[in-house]
Amino acid sequence: MSGPSAKAVKEDISRAIGYARRFMAVRALQAGASAFESYATSTAIMGRAKFELEVLLMDMLRELELVPDIKMQIRGPFRFQKGAESKFALALSALALHLEKMEKRAQDAALQDRLGRIAQAFEKARESLREKNLPSARRVLNTVCEQNPKEPGIFTNAAKMLAEAGLMADVVPFAEKAIELNPKDAQAFSLAVEACKQIGELTKAETILRGALKNFGAHPKTYVSLARVLYQMGRWDQAYDAARAAYDRDKTLAEAKEILDLTEKRVMG
Repeated sequence: MSGPSAKAVKEDISRAIGYARRFMAVRALQAGASAFESYATSTAIMGRAKFELEVLLMDMLRELELVPDIKMQIRGPFRFQKGAESKFALALSALALHLEKMEKRAQDAALQDRLGRIAQAFEKARESLREKNLPSARRVLNTVCEQNPKEPGIFTNAAKMLAEAGLMADVVPFAEKAIELNPKDAQAFSLAVEACKQIGELTKAETILRGALKNFGAHPKTYVSLARVLYQMGRWDQAYDAARAAYDRDKTLAEAKEILDLTEKRVMG
Protein backbone atom coordinates (compact mmCIF):
# COMPACT_ATOMS: atom_id res chain seq x y z
CA MET A 1 0.00 0.00 0.00
CA SER A 2 1.32 3.39 -0.93
CA GLY A 3 0.28 6.96 -1.58
CA PRO A 4 -1.21 9.74 0.52
CA SER A 5 -2.98 8.85 3.75
CA ALA A 6 -6.61 9.62 4.55
CA LYS A 7 -5.32 12.34 6.87
CA ALA A 8 -3.45 14.01 4.00
CA VAL A 9 -6.57 13.98 1.82
CA LYS A 10 -8.63 15.46 4.66
CA GLU A 11 -6.07 18.24 4.99
CA ASP A 12 -6.43 19.06 1.29
CA ILE A 13 -10.22 19.06 1.67
CA SER A 14 -9.98 21.33 4.70
CA ARG A 15 -7.71 23.74 2.81
CA ALA A 16 -10.06 23.78 -0.18
CA ILE A 17 -13.06 24.58 2.01
CA GLY A 18 -11.11 27.26 3.89
CA TYR A 19 -10.10 28.96 0.66
CA ALA A 20 -13.63 28.65 -0.74
CA ARG A 21 -15.13 30.36 2.30
CA ARG A 22 -12.69 33.23 1.77
CA PHE A 23 -13.66 33.31 -1.93
CA MET A 24 -10.11 32.44 -3.01
CA ALA A 25 -11.22 30.51 -6.07
CA VAL A 26 -7.88 29.52 -7.60
CA ARG A 27 -6.40 28.19 -4.37
CA ALA A 28 -9.65 26.42 -3.48
CA LEU A 29 -9.67 24.62 -6.84
CA GLN A 30 -5.99 23.71 -6.58
CA ALA A 31 -6.48 22.21 -3.11
CA GLY A 32 -9.63 20.44 -4.33
CA ALA A 33 -7.77 18.97 -7.29
CA SER A 34 -5.03 17.75 -4.96
CA ALA A 35 -7.63 16.10 -2.73
CA PHE A 36 -9.22 14.21 -5.63
CA GLU A 37 -5.86 13.21 -7.13
CA SER A 38 -4.56 11.94 -3.78
CA TYR A 39 -7.78 10.03 -3.16
CA ALA A 40 -7.62 8.47 -6.63
CA THR A 41 -3.97 7.39 -6.58
CA SER A 42 -3.61 6.20 -2.98
CA THR A 43 -3.79 2.50 -2.21
CA ALA A 44 -3.44 3.22 1.50
CA ILE A 45 -7.06 4.39 1.84
CA MET A 46 -9.59 1.60 2.30
CA GLY A 47 -12.84 0.62 3.97
CA ARG A 48 -14.54 3.09 6.26
CA ALA A 49 -11.89 5.75 5.65
CA LYS A 50 -12.61 5.61 1.92
CA PHE A 51 -16.34 6.01 2.48
CA GLU A 52 -15.81 8.95 4.86
CA LEU A 53 -13.58 10.67 2.32
CA GLU A 54 -16.19 10.27 -0.42
CA VAL A 55 -18.68 12.14 1.78
CA LEU A 56 -16.14 14.86 2.57
CA LEU A 57 -15.21 15.29 -1.08
CA MET A 58 -18.87 15.88 -2.00
CA ASP A 59 -19.19 18.38 0.84
CA MET A 60 -16.11 20.12 -0.51
CA LEU A 61 -17.59 20.35 -4.00
CA ARG A 62 -20.73 21.97 -2.61
CA GLU A 63 -18.54 24.59 -0.92
CA LEU A 64 -16.64 25.21 -4.15
CA GLU A 65 -19.89 25.77 -6.03
CA LEU A 66 -20.71 28.69 -3.70
CA VAL A 67 -17.61 30.66 -4.74
CA PRO A 68 -18.81 33.39 -7.17
CA ASP A 69 -15.80 33.18 -9.51
CA ILE A 70 -16.22 29.40 -9.79
CA LYS A 71 -20.00 29.57 -10.12
CA MET A 72 -19.65 31.97 -13.05
CA GLN A 73 -17.52 29.44 -14.94
CA ILE A 74 -19.70 26.34 -14.59
CA ARG A 75 -23.23 25.47 -15.63
CA GLY A 76 -25.13 23.80 -12.84
CA PRO A 77 -23.38 21.77 -10.13
CA PHE A 78 -20.04 20.07 -10.61
CA ARG A 79 -20.53 16.88 -12.65
CA PHE A 80 -18.53 14.29 -10.78
CA GLN A 81 -18.68 10.59 -11.57
CA LYS A 82 -17.44 8.03 -9.11
CA GLY A 83 -14.37 6.25 -10.45
CA ALA A 84 -13.26 9.27 -12.47
CA GLU A 85 -11.48 11.02 -9.61
CA SER A 86 -8.20 11.54 -11.49
CA LYS A 87 -10.03 12.93 -14.51
CA PHE A 88 -12.04 15.22 -12.26
CA ALA A 89 -8.86 16.40 -10.54
CA LEU A 90 -7.53 17.46 -13.95
CA ALA A 91 -10.77 19.33 -14.65
CA LEU A 92 -10.48 21.24 -11.37
CA SER A 93 -6.83 22.05 -12.14
CA ALA A 94 -7.77 23.29 -15.61
CA LEU A 95 -10.48 25.51 -14.16
CA ALA A 96 -7.99 26.87 -11.60
CA LEU A 97 -5.53 27.67 -14.40
CA HIS A 98 -8.26 29.38 -16.41
CA LEU A 99 -9.30 31.54 -13.45
CA GLU A 100 -5.66 32.32 -12.70
CA LYS A 101 -5.18 33.62 -16.25
CA MET A 102 -8.35 35.66 -15.97
CA GLU A 103 -7.15 37.18 -12.70
CA LYS A 104 -3.80 38.02 -14.27
CA ARG A 105 -5.47 39.73 -17.23
CA ALA A 106 -7.73 41.69 -14.88
CA GLN A 107 -4.76 42.73 -12.73
CA ASP A 108 -2.78 43.80 -15.81
CA ALA A 109 -5.74 45.82 -17.09
CA ALA A 110 -6.21 47.48 -13.69
CA LEU A 111 -2.50 48.29 -13.53
CA GLN A 112 -2.48 49.86 -16.97
CA ASP A 113 -5.59 51.85 -16.10
CA ARG A 114 -4.02 53.12 -12.87
CA LEU A 115 -0.74 54.03 -14.56
CA GLY A 116 -2.67 55.84 -17.27
CA ARG A 117 -4.60 57.87 -14.69
CA ILE A 118 -1.35 58.74 -12.89
CA ALA A 119 0.26 59.86 -16.15
CA GLN A 120 -2.79 62.00 -16.99
CA ALA A 121 -2.66 63.62 -13.55
CA PHE A 122 1.03 64.47 -13.91
CA GLU A 123 0.40 65.91 -17.37
CA LYS A 124 -2.43 68.01 -15.97
CA ALA A 125 -0.12 69.28 -13.20
CA ARG A 126 2.56 70.04 -15.79
CA GLU A 127 0.03 72.01 -17.84
CA SER A 128 -1.04 73.96 -14.75
CA LEU A 129 2.58 74.83 -14.02
CA ARG A 130 3.05 76.05 -17.61
CA GLU A 131 0.01 78.25 -17.13
CA LYS A 132 1.36 79.50 -13.77
CA ASN A 133 -1.71 78.05 -12.06
CA LEU A 134 0.17 76.92 -8.97
CA PRO A 135 -2.86 76.10 -6.76
CA SER A 136 -4.17 73.72 -9.43
CA ALA A 137 -0.77 72.03 -9.84
CA ARG A 138 -0.42 71.55 -6.09
CA ARG A 139 -3.95 70.19 -5.80
CA VAL A 140 -3.49 67.70 -8.65
CA LEU A 141 -0.14 66.43 -7.36
CA ASN A 142 -1.42 66.12 -3.80
CA THR A 143 -4.46 64.16 -4.97
CA VAL A 144 -2.63 61.74 -7.27
CA CYS A 145 0.05 61.02 -4.67
CA GLU A 146 -2.46 60.51 -1.86
CA GLN A 147 -4.51 58.16 -4.04
CA ASN A 148 -1.48 56.12 -5.16
CA PRO A 149 1.00 56.18 -2.23
CA LYS A 150 2.36 52.72 -3.04
CA GLU A 151 3.29 53.61 -6.62
CA PRO A 152 7.12 53.52 -6.65
CA GLY A 153 8.67 56.97 -7.01
CA ILE A 154 5.42 58.91 -7.26
CA PHE A 155 6.27 61.39 -4.49
CA THR A 156 9.81 61.78 -5.85
CA ASN A 157 8.46 62.50 -9.34
CA ALA A 158 6.13 65.13 -7.91
CA ALA A 159 8.99 66.71 -5.97
CA LYS A 160 11.15 66.74 -9.11
CA MET A 161 8.42 68.43 -11.15
CA LEU A 162 7.99 71.12 -8.51
CA ALA A 163 11.76 71.62 -8.24
CA GLU A 164 12.00 72.11 -12.02
CA ALA A 165 9.29 74.76 -11.66
CA GLY A 166 11.30 76.48 -8.93
CA LEU A 167 8.70 75.82 -6.21
CA MET A 168 11.22 74.75 -3.60
CA ALA A 169 8.95 75.18 -0.58
CA ASP A 170 6.51 72.73 -2.17
CA VAL A 171 9.29 70.25 -2.97
CA VAL A 172 10.13 69.53 0.67
CA PRO A 173 6.94 67.75 1.85
CA PHE A 174 6.83 65.54 -1.26
CA ALA A 175 10.51 64.64 -0.96
CA GLU A 176 10.18 63.96 2.77
CA LYS A 177 7.22 61.64 2.13
CA ALA A 178 9.25 59.84 -0.53
CA ILE A 179 12.06 59.33 1.98
CA GLU A 180 9.59 58.09 4.58
CA LEU A 181 8.24 55.50 2.15
CA ASN A 182 11.67 54.53 0.78
CA PRO A 183 14.69 55.45 2.93
CA LYS A 184 16.95 54.35 0.06
CA ASP A 185 15.57 56.93 -2.41
CA ALA A 186 18.74 58.88 -3.19
CA GLN A 187 16.99 61.28 -5.57
CA ALA A 188 14.45 62.22 -2.90
CA PHE A 189 17.26 62.98 -0.44
CA SER A 190 18.99 65.17 -3.02
CA LEU A 191 15.80 67.06 -3.89
CA ALA A 192 14.95 67.61 -0.23
CA VAL A 193 18.41 68.90 0.68
CA GLU A 194 18.62 71.29 -2.27
CA ALA A 195 15.12 72.62 -1.61
CA CYS A 196 15.85 73.16 2.09
CA LYS A 197 19.04 75.03 1.25
CA GLN A 198 17.30 77.29 -1.24
CA ILE A 199 14.51 78.25 1.17
CA GLY A 200 16.89 78.68 4.09
CA GLU A 201 15.82 75.59 6.04
CA LEU A 202 19.41 74.69 6.89
CA THR A 203 18.62 72.83 10.10
CA LYS A 204 16.23 70.56 8.19
CA ALA A 205 18.84 70.12 5.45
CA GLU A 206 21.33 69.00 8.09
CA THR A 207 18.84 66.48 9.50
CA ILE A 208 18.15 65.07 6.03
CA LEU A 209 21.87 64.79 5.24
CA ARG A 210 22.57 62.96 8.49
CA GLY A 211 19.73 60.63 7.59
CA ALA A 212 21.35 60.04 4.20
CA LEU A 213 24.64 59.12 5.91
CA LYS A 214 22.72 56.63 8.02
CA ASN A 215 20.84 55.11 5.09
CA PHE A 216 23.52 55.15 2.40
CA GLY A 217 26.72 54.98 4.43
CA ALA A 218 29.64 57.40 4.76
CA HIS A 219 29.75 58.70 1.19
CA PRO A 220 32.31 61.50 0.77
CA LYS A 221 30.02 63.69 -1.35
CA THR A 222 27.32 63.50 1.31
CA TYR A 223 29.88 64.66 3.84
CA VAL A 224 30.78 67.56 1.52
CA SER A 225 27.12 68.59 1.33
CA LEU A 226 26.85 68.39 5.10
CA ALA A 227 30.04 70.43 5.53
CA ARG A 228 28.68 73.10 3.18
CA VAL A 229 25.41 73.36 5.14
CA LEU A 230 27.21 73.48 8.49
CA TYR A 231 29.54 76.17 7.14
CA GLN A 232 26.56 78.26 6.05
CA MET A 233 25.17 77.88 9.58
CA GLY A 234 28.45 79.15 11.07
CA ARG A 235 29.17 75.89 12.87
CA TRP A 236 32.84 75.92 11.93
CA ASP A 237 34.07 72.99 14.04
CA GLN A 238 31.36 70.61 12.75
CA ALA A 239 31.85 71.87 9.20
CA TYR A 240 35.56 71.15 9.56
CA ASP A 241 34.86 67.62 10.85
CA ALA A 242 32.48 66.87 7.99
CA ALA A 243 34.89 68.26 5.38
CA ARG A 244 37.72 66.24 6.94
CA ALA A 245 35.59 63.08 6.76
CA ALA A 246 34.96 63.78 3.06
CA TYR A 247 38.58 64.63 2.22
CA ASP A 248 39.99 61.62 4.06
CA ARG A 249 37.76 59.40 1.93
CA ASP A 250 38.41 61.17 -1.37
CA LYS A 251 41.39 63.51 -1.75
CA THR A 252 40.14 64.66 -5.18
CA LEU A 253 37.20 66.57 -3.69
CA ALA A 254 38.30 70.18 -4.14
CA GLU A 255 35.29 71.54 -2.28
CA ALA A 256 36.12 69.45 0.79
CA LYS A 257 39.66 70.90 0.75
CA GLU A 258 38.27 74.40 0.32
CA ILE A 259 36.00 74.07 3.36
CA LEU A 260 38.88 72.59 5.35
CA ASP A 261 41.03 75.60 4.52
CA LEU A 262 38.24 78.05 5.36
CA THR A 263 37.41 76.49 8.71
CA GLU A 264 40.85 75.33 9.87
CA LYS A 265 41.95 78.72 11.15
CA ARG A 266 38.65 79.28 12.94
CA VAL A 267 38.82 75.83 14.58
CA MET A 268 42.52 75.63 15.29
CA GLY A 269 42.94 79.31 16.16
